[in-house]
Amino acid sequence: MRADRSDVIDVEMPPYGLPGSLRVPPNSRGVIIFAHGSRSSPRNVYIAEAFRRRGLGDQVSAVVPGGGRAAAEAVTTPTLLIVGGRDHDVLGLNRSALAMLGGPKKLHTVPGATHLFSEPGALDAVISTIAACFDAYCRQRDDEQERRWARALLESF
Repeated sequence: MRADRSDVIDVEMPPYGLPGSLRVPPNSRGVIIFAHGSRSSPRNVYIAEAFRRRGLGDQVSAVVPGGGRAAAEAVTTPTLLIVGGRDHDVLGLNRSALAMLGGPKKLHTVPGATHLFSEPGALDAVISTIAACFDAYCRQRDDEQERRWARALLESF
């Protein structure tokens, strides 16, 4: 049985044509770009479904390494890197990547989790972390917008 894909838009993200599947539920608060090694793994589908239940659109893309430091420094969108606390090799790679990123960034480790977050509760910890960071970013963005509107209103008198 094939899943209904009527709400899916296949996209390619520049500059490398990174393929992804974008789903945006009605009245979405935003879109999370979730990049991982496989677009269709059960883990990624589980996380994407959790995003949609929280009213967030999602784009699941496969990671394509490349571009090096210059590409990483050009990233200006808030970036959250999540790695299992027991995934020592990838943790080191993520620490290096974090140092190169140019925009707001955070590295979060899920204690006791390995590379695939297969431990009980590990994927739910990933989802909670992503949702909390997204909510904090939206609150900050909304507060900044509100301050700009207030300044503009005061300046108009």
